[in-house]
Parts: sequence; structure tokens; C-alpha cells
Amino acid sequence: MPRRASAAVTLADVARVAGVSTATVSNALNSVGRMSQTTRRHVRSIARELGYIPYGGNQGVAGESRVLGLAVTTDHPVSWGFAEIAYFSQAVQAATAVAHEHGYSLVVRPTAVGPERWTDLAVDGMMLIDSPQGDPVRAELRRHGIPVVFSGRPPVPEHDDVWIDNDVESAVRGVLDHLAAAGAARIALLGGDTTDYYIQSCMATYRQWCAERGQPPLIELMRCKDPAPAVARLLARRPAPDAVFGPYDRCGHVLLSAARSMNLRVPEELLVVCASESSSYETTSPPVTTLSLDPLGITRLAMQLLIEIVEGRAPTMPRGAVHPTRLVPRASSVPA
Repeated sequence: MPRRASAAVTLADVARVAGVSTATVSNALNSVGRMSQTTRRHVRSIARELGYIPYGGNQGVAGESRVLGLAVTTDHPVSWGFAEIAYFSQAVQAATAVAHEHGYSLVVRPTAVGPERWTDLAVDGMMLIDSPQGDPVRAELRRHGIPVVFSGRPPVPEHDDVWIDNDVESAVRGVLDHLAAAGAARIALLGGDTTDYYIQSCMATYRQWCAERGQPPLIELMRCKDPAPAVARLLARRPAPDAVFGPYDRCGHVLLSAARSMNLRVPEELLVVCASESSSYETTSPPVTTLSLDPLGITRLAMQLLIEIVEGRAPTMPRGAVHPTRLVPRASSVPA
């Protein structure tokens, strides 16, 4: 147990006990500078034990900056309003709640920031959502010894990567089986042109599911910010698909709009399912079946894991922990 905090404990005291320079102590407590994560944790542990309080006394009991970061790096460095999408807005909400519960502030980083600028902020740790293959942000954070936890499995995990993800394969198979049970024979997938694991796993699982049934895959690649062109190409195919799964939030609305413009009846002629956390699909015409990835639950777990790592505690969850999904059937995929 750390002793009662005392202003008499100085930066030099922490440095002497830790066996490092005062500059190293300052950098370790403020999450700046280059040092190993072992050294950073050692210095913070000594500061906690001594009850060090920095000048002003406003950075936490141990003098730590106590700031965590969150970023969505899927389309880095392209700027886009990810907070407008229900999944990400709920993730930010959950991350903020967990950070505040443990006495941390939360910084949500915009997407259009060069990787060399990601360590400008004095953060104790960072959660990355949907990190793509070769993510430069991930590499820069690791280079500076900043702990990282991933929400969504990295495409090519390194030996010490820690992440929490959904069982994407089971979720996609559940959607496809649901559509097949509803009578669909030509099920199509709206894929993505990103390398993040979620979309790549969706496409790989879909192709495997089709191969098992001897069916040709029907895939159109889209941008998550504008699925309309891919939807138009997909519905214009001959023979046309009789069911579509869109793994992005906006897919359902775009599919309904395109179906109306082409005089396709949903669900009589086209079954529709999309992955989304938006309540708006409860009141569309018809209401759309959605796959929930539970961003509130998965983000809470990821943030708790990040805090455990930042504070040098043994993680209570294994790397690669799996969080469940939930299919919510509605009229768009349940023909009368």
C-alpha cells in the first residue's frame, strides 16, 4: 500500500529510489520520451509507493498524467466522421465511462493525423479500433513504449498484441444461415476495401460458406462511408441476388433506398440484413434485421484490460478474448 501522499516527496526522491534520472521520472509520469515499458512501469510504481504529488497536485495520487486515448485507424489517414456511426459513438461512450470510473481522462483522436504526431499527447495507453494491416499508428505507439489494446483483432497479430474481438466467423455464418432458412438462394455480401480483420473475416467466411454449398460468391467492394455505388452494382447483376448482408452500419438504409428505386419489394424479392447498433432500423419500412456486435460491452472490456496493463496488473482476460454477437430478426429478412 502506498503511504499517504506528501508534498515533501520530490521528483529527485523518486529518481533516487528508482535509480534513474529526474528527467526519466518526469517523462515516465507524463507518458513522453523514449524508454522501455518496464522502466516506465517501475518509475510509476515507485512514485505510487512514495506518494509523490507533482507541483499543483492535479495529476493523480502517483503523479501520473492518467490519460487514455482512443482512435479508429481503419481508414487512416483519411478524415471521416466515425463518431456519427452508432457503433463508434457507443464505443466512445463506453470508453469514457470506464476511463472516468478509474480516474482517467479520455482523449479521442481524429483520424487524419500523421503517425508521427500520435505520441504528441501524453497518454498512458491507447485503444485502437479496427486497426488495419501495417497500421502506422500502431507501429509508432509501440516504438514509444505506449501500451496498446485492440478492439477488433489485428490482421497480423504480433506476439505481445492484446485484443478483444467478436467471433466474426460464427456471426457471419449465423446471418447466412438465417437468410438461407428464409428461402434465399443467391445471397450476396457487401465487402470492403480495407484490410481490417473484421471485413476480411466477413469476406473469408462468406466465401467458405458459399464453397461448402457449391454456390458462386456474389461480392461487391464498397467504402464504408459511401456504400451506394457498390449496392447499385450489386442489385444490377443478372441474375440478381435475392438476399444481401451488409457488414457496415449504413448498408441497410442504402439497400432499402436502392430497392425502392428499382421496384424491388423487401422482403418478398430481396432479403436484407446489416450489422448495426442504430435504433433507426426498428422503424424503417420494413424494419431491418440487424447484427449487433455490442460495442458497449466489448469496449468496456477492452478499456478495463488497457487500464490493467497500464497499471502493471496481471490482465484478468487473455489476449484474443471473444465477445458475443446478437442477431435481431425483423421484417426485412422474414418473408410472410
